[in-house]
Amino acid sequence: MNNTEFYTSDQVFNAFPTEKSCIDHLVKLRWKARVMSPFEPFSQVYECKSGRYRCRNTNKYFNVKTGTIFHNTKLPLQTWFVAIWIVSNNNAITSVALSQKLHMTQKSSWYMLQRIKRYLLTENLEVKESLKNTPINTSSKPVAKPKESQKLPLSEWLNLFKS
Repeated sequence: MNNTEFYTSDQVFNAFPTEKSCIDHLVKLRWKARVMSPFEPFSQVYECKSGRYRCRNTNKYFNVKTGTIFHNTKLPLQTWFVAIWIVSNNNAITSVALSQKLHMTQKSSWYMLQRIKRYLLTENLEVKESLKNTPINTSSKPVAKPKESQKLPLSEWLNLFKS
């Protein structure tokens, strides 16, 4: 994939033609060098079949979607990536309009929209909280503290789609 911006949802869709390409991208974004358990970050992790992993300390199974907005969803990641692009470019979009753009039911698009907006709201609250706690007379820029080390702002997700 080349290092270009996405100007249309079709470009995002074509950049990730399969579920496997989406999962591979999420693995690179989330874990970079070493797979970490979402249950105990310093636990040893065993790779299992079908893209699953097992945490040694808790004996719980997880995958790349665990603990993300994609957790426990049956919708394809490709659809999620396009929806994230659409919402990040038009935050006032309704679930009806999103369903028409994604060619899916309104109920499914409402579900996706709620998860994406909840993530964006959490991200904005963390930034506002860091601004509130910053002294007035400092010249340094406030930095939002991420809730978990692997969490990325949605706007950065699209930039990271480029490899």
